[in-house]
Parts: sequence; structure tokens; C-alpha cells
Amino acid sequence: MKGKGRRERRGWATPVATLVAGLLLAIVLAMMPVRWAASLRGVAAAVLRPGQQAALVLCRCTDRAVGWTKSHFQSAARLAEVEEELKWLKQANRHLAAELAAVRSQAAAAAGSDDQQLLLVDSVEANVLGRQARAFLVRRHLLDVGSRTGIQTDALAVDAPVVIDRGNDTKFKPFNVVVSGRRVGGKIVEVGPVTSVVQPVTEPGFREVVQIAGAAQGILEGAGEPLCRIRRVEVTEPIAVGDEVTTATGCGVLPTPLLFGKIVRVDRRVGAAYWDIWMQPAVAPEGPRRVAVLRIELNPLRMAEEKRLGIKD
Repeated sequence: MKGKGRRERRGWATPVATLVAGLLLAIVLAMMPVRWAASLRGVAAAVLRPGQQAALVLCRCTDRAVGWTKSHFQSAARLAEVEEELKWLKQANRHLAAELAAVRSQAAAAAGSDDQQLLLVDSVEANVLGRQARAFLVRRHLLDVGSRTGIQTDALAVDAPVVIDRGNDTKFKPFNVVVSGRRVGGKIVEVGPVTSVVQPVTEPGFREVVQIAGAAQGILEGAGEPLCRIRRVEVTEPIAVGDEVTTATGCGVLPTPLLFGKIVRVDRRVGAAYWDIWMQPAVAPEGPRRVAVLRIELNPLRMAEEKRLGIKD
């Protein structure tokens, strides 16, 4: 027990003795003459210089290692970003290649079918003339359409039906369909030298075979009101509000049907065999300022082929 106590005191006394020795050395150095202190500093510097140089080299190596580590991590992060971007670009490229192949296939099919189709459809854009434009053309005696439909010149200038700025120069014919996008706005009823009169779907006298929800067929009629009426649809057909009204499938030459509007009201009178249906036109009553007129022509390739076969026979 006594030996253990001496070891504990000796272990505690060692730091104290070192501190006391350091203090005494500092006091001695402070009291020494300047000449002796300078000599001792020179000796201490010479003794410590290798350690200082080693410490400087170690610091430089540490800085280089830290810089290399940072650049390595930055390069690795950038590489990961580039690889992810490359992966995304490859995927997008595959999608674009698939879409391009589909478009080329459709184009090839369309080109092949155009050789066999009897009727071809193209479109010509036209501007809808406003009141001032119609009045100007009347004064210049250029607006000479409308006579066969009972429209007077003064009426054309003030409150005429829809008039567009294309006529015989574009080979328009009565009953050519007038569209805005894929929405039907009406049809041509009279063609003049430079203008044509369009009958909107809401105008009395407008009649067209239509299809409802891709199934039932009926007769669309203009009533001079914001809504159009559809007749001759049997009550056994499932008709509902919101159904789309389109051109009748198989009755036209377009690959996809055009939109007339949507059903907004369906009634059935007691004992009636047909629905009473009202449709909201897809084209607003005021109409767009620019429309397109669909023209139907005989396929010249088909006619040439028919003529060649006829000559051979």
C-alpha cells in the first residue's frame, strides 16, 4: 500500500515538476544577458529547423492530398451527372427513332393509298370578311355573290351571312365544307369571282348527315338559333348529354371525322319513335376570323391509271 501511494504521488508530481522546471527556465532566460539569449535562440533554431521543415513538407503534402481528394470527388460527381444525362439522351433518342419510324410508316401508307383513292381532299385557307370589308367590296361592285340565295346587295354590306375572301380563283364549289381546325363551321353555298358565301351550321336550311358518339346517325338541321337540332335518331339509340356529334363515318373521304359540336339537351315525347336532340355547335356563333375550305377532287393518278387501262383494252 505504501509503494502504491508513492507511485501515485510520483505520477502526480511529474507534471508539476515539469511545469516548475519550465518556469525556472523561462525566468533564467529572461534574466540572462541578451548576447547569451541570442546564442541560445540560435542553437534552439538550429535544433528545431529539421522539425520545422518536416512540418512544412507535411503541410504541403496534406494540402495536395486534400486538393486531389476534392478534385476526385468533383470529377466523380460530374462523371455521374454526365452518365445520367447520356442515359437520358439515349432513351430520348430511342423514343424519337420510334416516332420517326411510325411517321414514316404512316407517310408511306398514305402515299400508297393516295394512288388508289378515287377522291382526294385538300384545304385552302380564307379570311372571314367583316362588315367594313363587305361594304368596301359592294362599293367597288366586287361582292356579287348572294343573288341566287335571295340576299340583296345592301344586306351583304350590312348584315350578311359569313363571307370569305376566296372564290372562283380557288375552284371552290357549293357544299364545300368550311372548318376551323377539325371543327365544322358551315359549308359554301355560293361562289363568286373573289368571294364566297358560307352557310353556318346554325342557319336555317343547313342539313347534314351526322354521327353521334360514333354510333347513331341522324340529320343535323340549322334552326336560326344558337342551338342546332338533330332529327331521325331512334329512341332505341343510347344518346346522352355531352356526346360528340361528328361527320358520319364512311360518308366522307377524310381519315378521321370532323366535329360539329356536342349534345346539350335530349328529350322524348310520349309515344315518339325519335329523340328530340339539340346540339351546341363547336364553332362559336361569331365565328373565327380565319377558316379553311375543304376541296374534293378526283385523284389524277387514279384517273390516269383508269385511262391507261381503258386504252389497252
